Amino acid sequence: MVYGGQGLGRLDNKVYFVWNALPGETVTVELIKTKKNFCEAIAKEILIGSPERIDPVEKHFLSCSPWQIMAPEVEDKYKIEIVRDVFRKNAHFELPKDLSIVSDVKNFLHYRNKMEYSFCLQDEKLSLGIFNRDTHEVVAVDECCLAMDIINKKAIEVLTLLQENNVLAQDLDHLVLRSDTNVECNADLYVQPKMQKELVDKTVPKKTWLRILLSKKNVEVETTKSEIELSEKINDVTLFYNSEVFFQINFPIFKQAVDSIASFIPEKSDVVDCFSGVGAISLPLWRQIKKLTLIENQNQACELAEKNIEFNKIDNAEIITDSVENLKNIDLENKVLILDPPRAGLTKSMIQSILTGQPARIVYLSCDQATQARDLADLFGKYELEHFELFNFFSRTPHVESLAILTLKK
Repeated sequence: MVYGGQGLGRLDNKVYFVWNALPGETVTVELIKTKKNFCEAIAKEILIGSPERIDPVEKHFLSCSPWQIMAPEVEDKYKIEIVRDVFRKNAHFELPKDLSIVSDVKNFLHYRNKMEYSFCLQDEKLSLGIFNRDTHEVVAVDECCLAMDIINKKAIEVLTLLQENNVLAQDLDHLVLRSDTNVECNADLYVQPKMQKELVDKTVPKKTWLRILLSKKNVEVETTKSEIELSEKINDVTLFYNSEVFFQINFPIFKQAVDSIASFIPEKSDVVDCFSGVGAISLPLWRQIKKLTLIENQNQACELAEKNIEFNKIDNAEIITDSVENLKNIDLENKVLILDPPRAGLTKSMIQSILTGQPARIVYLSCDQATQARDLADLFGKYELEHFELFNFFSRTPHVESLAILTLKK
């Protein structure tokens, strides 16, 4: 298996990256992309199967969770192997032999607290849909096995409402649903500007958990706000969030990641939390921190972080609403720096600010090991790897979260 999630095969001196294929299998494929040196394909017939193969739960598994074809223990094994390989290639670094992954093999399904659906027609009837892998084709679905049960329930409720009002697929854009482990759920329905106002009038007053927004403009058709507040709790700290800000999709595993991070933050240390969002990583640890600085550039996330600080009566935290590119203006010396960047990782200017500022310890949580390995390679001149651990936030998919703890060399 390779980084990205495909099986690696060869034919006529050409490399094939194949979805729905496991190591050791012989398959017939359908080409979906052809390049000079490689092809991408989907296995259509398994001629010689792997003993690791199991039957997928859903027919549309390749569109949302292509690793349904292997057992949870096998998935964890391949994720460890792939991350090792990424660090060898991108950072020229060998990860520890005892590299482990935190995973809940008994709850590999129904963990996602956020889902996005498109719309299409099935048997001339409006249906929920998701995009087929590597195409613009929308595949009709009844639900998703990765989504929390409340999300699937509310998605069907929205679909039924639209069907009852004879809404056309071309008048709709997409549906975003966000939930919490308290079984609360909000839904944002994005519609085309020509959407009938009649639907809005019928819908908004009756569904306190549903907002209707104009597609692409992100403008609410009605000013009615959802009455449902989403929240989670870590270490007795309540964290409020919504569908428009970043929040980890697998909360039970995320809590374990926060516990691990806590063990690497010395008592009464000063902490700078970059890409802090609503404060989900650092605010639950406020009691062991002397001074906490959160840096986030999304206004709504900052507003929710402020609400979380006030609600929990946290008295040692401040929020800086600014780009993390301005990290150079923050005093980092002798502090702990928390990083949880998007997939693109850190910019060169951020790397330089870190090397110049010299925080005593770096906590780097990443959803993309290729960019994380690249960034750590740039930091290894002044820092050494103290700890590395994987967290399976994204079971049944090729994705994984990785936590690196770096310590300033003496």
